Amino acid sequence: MASQGKSGHAKGSGDGTPAGKKPATRVSHSGGGRFNLDSETTARLLLFGAVALVVAIAGGFLIFGYWYSVVRPRNRTVLQVADQKVSYEAMKRRMSYEFLQNTAYQSQQGFQLLAPAAFQAELNELTEITQAGPRLGVTLDQSEFDQKLHEKLAVPATADQRAFADAFRTALDKTGLTESEFRTIARAEAFDKKILDKFKTDAPGTTLQSKVGVITTQTEDEAKAAIQRIKAGEDFSAVAKDMSKEPDAATTGGIKEYGPKGTLLTIYEDFAFSADIGAISEPLTTGDAASRAGVNPANTVPYYVVKVIDRSDQAVTDAQKSQIAGRNQRDWLKTTQDEMLGDGTYKKDWDDKSQLDAVTAIAPSLAAKLAAQAKKKQQDDQKAADVRSTTVAQLTASPPAAATTPAPDATSEATPASQGESASPAAPSQPVAPSNGQ
Repeated sequence: MASQGKSGHAKGSGDGTPAGKKPATRVSHSGGGRFNLDSETTARLLLFGAVALVVAIAGGFLIFGYWYSVVRPRNRTVLQVADQKVSYEAMKRRMSYEFLQNTAYQSQQGFQLLAPAAFQAELNELTEITQAGPRLGVTLDQSEFDQKLHEKLAVPATADQRAFADAFRTALDKTGLTESEFRTIARAEAFDKKILDKFKTDAPGTTLQSKVGVITTQTEDEAKAAIQRIKAGEDFSAVAKDMSKEPDAATTGGIKEYGPKGTLLTIYEDFAFSADIGAISEPLTTGDAASRAGVNPANTVPYYVVKVIDRSDQAVTDAQKSQIAGRNQRDWLKTTQDEMLGDGTYKKDWDDKSQLDAVTAIAPSLAAKLAAQAKKKQQDDQKAADVRSTTVAQLTASPPAAATTPAPDATSEATPASQGESASPAAPSQPVAPSNGQ
């Protein structure tokens, strides 16, 4: 028995598996739960993982590229004044608004000025809104703003909320602006008027004014010829009547009555207030030849010959007060913006590339809108012409009845009965009203 036990034990495997049987295949769970996979499965999983990683990286680059080239430019701030910010996309909308509001930009030359002009308009508005109070003491209450907003929407102040909302939606559809952008423009317009009124009120009753004679020519050679004639002894007014291109020169002799600073042309204002009495200027014009070509490609910017006739204190008229106020307002804006740029209150990111990109982006839609406007105008003109033609045709076909001449008195035309003819009374010239209601 002992030998059998030994023999039976000898026939078994060392791990207790009966003799003649192969050990079962087992998956090891050692090493913290990781599977022992065969080489083919491992290679397949590695391939799938590599493909997924490449797709994820490529997708990341695409998303980043879209954000960097599309989303980022839209959201980036191109203008900031105090706490007011204008995004790149908002500036494009403002450019479209200015283009459709002002026909001066609807030419090839004017279109080139659209981007800087729209930026300057935004800058001036935000400067007035944020700086009028602290710097000038000019404020705007809610009732004043509401009045301006109703005025801009052409809605009576007594209009109900529905009429106001309808007018607002129509204005936004027409201008392409957002509600906040439209409100900002209305607020700035209200501030602009109050600032101008303040400068007008502050204008002096009397101030130094200059009286000058001006000869306007189309070329520098003509201006020099005028100067030579005057220096040779000819009367300034006689030369002006003969050579000046201004429409009223033939009657005024080129004489400009007293005007304070801010009311004369900037081209010769400095000369008018700095030169000696009786002095005659050299030909004055806008900048150098390159600048003139930029303003007017045909280089027909006028030249001016100026003579200082007198300079003295004179009473300021209401019209001059408005001109002085306008100049002071422009000076205030320029000075304030320079100061804000220096202390960081005003920041800008509107370089030449940004402007070119914006102009290129909006050009197709503006061309389409302009074409639509032209088509609508043509249709309106045709409708008006059709109405006129129809009216003329109706008048021609049914002319107004001519005035009738009253019939002669019956007694003077009736044939006397004594002549043997039966007399019949003539019809009365006017209907006879029946008496007693008959």
